[in-house]
Amino acid sequence: MSNRNLSFEAVVLRCRESPGGDRIVTFLAADSGLVEAFAFGGPKSRLRSLAAPYHAGTAWIYRDPAKDLKKLSDFDARETYPTLRENLRKIWAASYFAETVLRTDAAGGESRAAYDLLRSGLSALDSGGESEVDYVCLQYGWRLLELMGLRPDPKSCGQCGGLLREIQGAVFSRAQGTFRCSRCARADGPRTLADEIALSGGSLRYLAVSGDLPFRDALRVRPSEEELPVLKALVFHLVRTAAEGELRTLARGELF
Repeated sequence: MSNRNLSFEAVVLRCRESPGGDRIVTFLAADSGLVEAFAFGGPKSRLRSLAAPYHAGTAWIYRDPAKDLKKLSDFDARETYPTLRENLRKIWAASYFAETVLRTDAAGGESRAAYDLLRSGLSALDSGGESEVDYVCLQYGWRLLELMGLRPDPKSCGQCGGLLREIQGAVFSRAQGTFRCSRCARADGPRTLADEIALSGGSLRYLAVSGDLPFRDALRVRPSEEELPVLKALVFHLVRTAAEGELRTLARGELF
């Protein structure tokens, strides 16, 4: 195969129309990160239906160096995740996954790991019910942070280095980007919700234990209903920080 013809494993992240009316498809390629290519043809073309958002499979690209143009020749959509088109919260969760990949440049260039994580997240969304969406989003975000080296350690205090006492819980300092034990938090005086996020011992245990498990196994570990909103607030805050700004999919509030 010449260097003008490429093929790679990929997930479709988004499709948008060019000023000329052609479709531009953005992929997360397993071995090369973000790739954009034109998909020519009318709205009812077979290729457009195959290269739809969140489909996963093999992409074939023709590269024209003279015109600096990449054309999508074919796409073998082996995984289409059909339920992601049937439930609004699943749609928003999949959009959130795709937006994080785009905004972090595939987890800071970790394209293979980002690809595997995205596939795991989409598969879990597709096979689970609407009640699973929050837990899938938590695990996706928590693991994305690990890929980028931005996940705080839920086992030790980021200020004094001591082990966190799970029975007492801890706080997450937005300013420091670390978990802090109750003693260090008290030493600095009172703080507001805008400064810190208070976590129970159960929440810390959930983060520590689930983060060491395979994605599917981690979904079987559940925080309590009371802990879930706090954990979502924490992970979404950290993902926004990793993306260096607000995410459209989170600003809408559909995942809260």
